[in-house]
Amino acid sequence: MSETSSKQFGPIHDDYAFFEAHATEAAEDLRAYGPPLHALTNKSELIRMLDFGCGAGEFTTKFLPLLRFPPEQLQLFLLEPDEVYRQ
Repeated sequence: MSETSSKQFGPIHDDYAFFEAHATEAAEDLRAYGPPLHALTNKSELIRMLDFGCGAGEFTTKFLPLLRFPPEQLQLFLLEPDEVYRQ
């Protein structure tokens, strides 16, 4: 597997930043996904969470506190194909 994506995201960085700043989808997703995910967790089991295309991590940073997962039970995987966002 290649360390870099064959798709180039550099040309859309500014557009994506505008979307993040002005879109309401992330806030709606946070409200919609949080309660069902929290309700499905068993307090004694390891919780594995994947954020594919995590960007700079803004969504996950806002999402994790809402889920109230015990940090010692959370195994978080962040995957980002764009090198700029990985940095």
